[in-house]
Amino acid sequence: MVRIGLLITSALLCFNGRAQTCFHVASAPDRAPLGNVTARCADGTLAGTSNAEGLLCLGSACDTLLISAPGYPSQRLATAELLRSGTLLLRVNELFPVTVEPWPRKRDRHGLASVSVLDSVQLAGFDRSSLRAAAQWTPGVQWDQRGAGGSQRLSMRGSLLRSAFGVRGVKVYWGPFPLTLADGSTPLELLDPMMAGSVDVVRSIGSPIYGSAPSGMLLAQAPFRTGHGADAALEVLGGSYGYYRTSATARTSRPGSAFTAGLVRQRSDGYRAQEWSERDQVFVAAQRISPRHTGQLYLTWQNAGWALPGSLDSLTAATAPRSARPYSQAIHAHIDKHQLMGGAASDVRLGAHLRLRSTLHAQLIDKRNPYGTTVANCGYKDEVIRAAGGRLSVAGDGRPARLPVSWEVGMEALAERDRLRENSYVNGQIGALKVDADTRVLNLNAFAMSTTRLAPRTVLQAGVGAERTTYDHRDGLSFTSPSTQPVFAAYPTIALEHVTRQGIELHARYAEATSRATVWEYLGTSGNFNNDLRGERVKEVEIGGVLNMDSSATRIELTAFRREMRDLILSTTAANGTDQTYVNTGRAVITGAELRLNMSIRTGVGALIRTMLFAGVHPSTVHLADGQVLTDIPGSAGYSCGMLLRAPLPLRSKWVWEFGGRVASAVRASTENDERVPGFATVHGRIAYSFKVSGARVACFAHVENLLDDHFSSWVQVNDPGGRYFNPAPGRSFLAGVSLAMGNDRGHRVAPTRR
Repeated sequence: MVRIGLLITSALLCFNGRAQTCFHVASAPDRAPLGNVTARCADGTLAGTSNAEGLLCLGSACDTLLISAPGYPSQRLATAELLRSGTLLLRVNELFPVTVEPWPRKRDRHGLASVSVLDSVQLAGFDRSSLRAAAQWTPGVQWDQRGAGGSQRLSMRGSLLRSAFGVRGVKVYWGPFPLTLADGSTPLELLDPMMAGSVDVVRSIGSPIYGSAPSGMLLAQAPFRTGHGADAALEVLGGSYGYYRTSATARTSRPGSAFTAGLVRQRSDGYRAQEWSERDQVFVAAQRISPRHTGQLYLTWQNAGWALPGSLDSLTAATAPRSARPYSQAIHAHIDKHQLMGGAASDVRLGAHLRLRSTLHAQLIDKRNPYGTTVANCGYKDEVIRAAGGRLSVAGDGRPARLPVSWEVGMEALAERDRLRENSYVNGQIGALKVDADTRVLNLNAFAMSTTRLAPRTVLQAGVGAERTTYDHRDGLSFTSPSTQPVFAAYPTIALEHVTRQGIELHARYAEATSRATVWEYLGTSGNFNNDLRGERVKEVEIGGVLNMDSSATRIELTAFRREMRDLILSTTAANGTDQTYVNTGRAVITGAELRLNMSIRTGVGALIRTMLFAGVHPSTVHLADGQVLTDIPGSAGYSCGMLLRAPLPLRSKWVWEFGGRVASAVRASTENDERVPGFATVHGRIAYSFKVSGARVACFAHVENLLDDHFSSWVQVNDPGGRYFNPAPGRSFLAGVSLAMGNDRGHRVAPTRR
């Protein structure tokens, strides 16, 4: 696979058939390509505009170019120098008042942790049934999914022992608002790709500013326009196994305000039997900006459903990969879910060096879940969740002892009420009520963070978070009301960053966090509240370096870490021999290294080859309470790597091809034995063509996934009884689509220079 990619790259580099008339435009911090960048001659004539890949080809000849990009200072540069270098990196010399930024630098907001950015090009370049297709190219990220738009779970450098059916320990934000609930669970399916303009993937323990995020974070920003004007887009996709998706967005932006709205309708029959999915969703995001205040308003509604095909044993997965478990089909196992989420955020400047930030949001979730793994362990669940949250903080900066210092102190509160009624459900027949649970959860996170510039190229960040989570439960069948009364648990963070004279960014950090137990884990399958359960304690040490090579638009990231999780939350069989109860037992240790390389190579004909390579090695051990030591964490891959190449066809800049391949190791499936789900190697190919018609941009593409028709599991069912660990992924599949984008831009006038 790598050899093929290198041959293709070499062939394009050797091709030199015409004079250079194009160059690539990208942002300096992350090398993300910048679209909608204009180049004008000295007399104001438009010389060219960059496309979504950041490629700007000149249609007019002039000696000097005025480069204008929304949100970046204008520059006047020599044309010959631009064409000679082939790459223009734009830098920001001031902050934009468009989002609530906790610190002067985005890097400080992340707590100096390892971060990978999924830009708009990467988000739009894959199947958009979820963010999985883009995020899985990040080292340390394991995103499992049943079918297009089906059940999802996410793990970053973490254990999947607790994630049999959902997301645990990873905190997810949409703009300034957390989707994660008070008990630590996250309805990840609510974050549709159309709602994200970019996504920051924080792979380490999150900064206390976000509350407890022990397994990393997803920070998705709304897709606001970067330049003034208006646009609208329509996208239609279709593919194998009855998959189709239609989405539309409209955006406006003018000085002081921005507005974005979108809707999507998505359906899939599924690769396997009993694996269909459906989703209808709308969203609105708006922001208002003034010199002293930034306000934001977000709202989304989703109606979704997906089937649950169940896991297969190894023989059935190999001989009949498209089948479902017969019992799952017999009871029509599936989930129906309605969700509404909205929030308002405010950032007020109280003075030259003081800001007051606040958010308020709410979520409403109604879920119906006829589900069961066996006749003995099966139920018809009707769950209603009402959740709300808020944040209040004060941030400022100053120069005590002549050292630049920024700081923020505040508190986040998340409240949740989970109302669960479960009836017995055998062979598709609803029986007697067996669980009547009403659980209230209150999560409080206090935090204090500071960032100090010790020297021009050295930054120290230190802070502490304090978390307290209470669970008040009412059992409507036994008329009992158990509750927990934990005290505040503190978790520190300290990090140091130094930039060498050669431009290498070095960092080291230590962080702690608490991984809360969810309502489902407290109840188990019996519905009896386990008052002794508590959250996992997570500690991590991380060191890393980043090398940016401006001359070649290359970015290399290398990170090493050690993560320890104590008081693991594991399931055990109850005394009745059927129900599963969750208890704290044992610990796990993960050590690893992660590499990410982004590189842009310019050929002699102006074509730009974008190369992305990632690799992650994550050896781990699990120390169980009985003294047994497992060499790998069940459900988590020991290593994964991949390579992605994207470039226009020679002499055909409107055509873009892409080639990618990923490899993952075999995965331990159980704590009870050494059975493993085999690893896999998948390859995909893509070709796209874009053109303009009457001012509108049309883009078409064809995509083939799993080109070599490899057989592998897209979801590993950890510790499933009877050895049913396997969930076969789709075989070779095809996807095609077309998008239509229309818009207008209001030009930015450059003020005349006063002589």
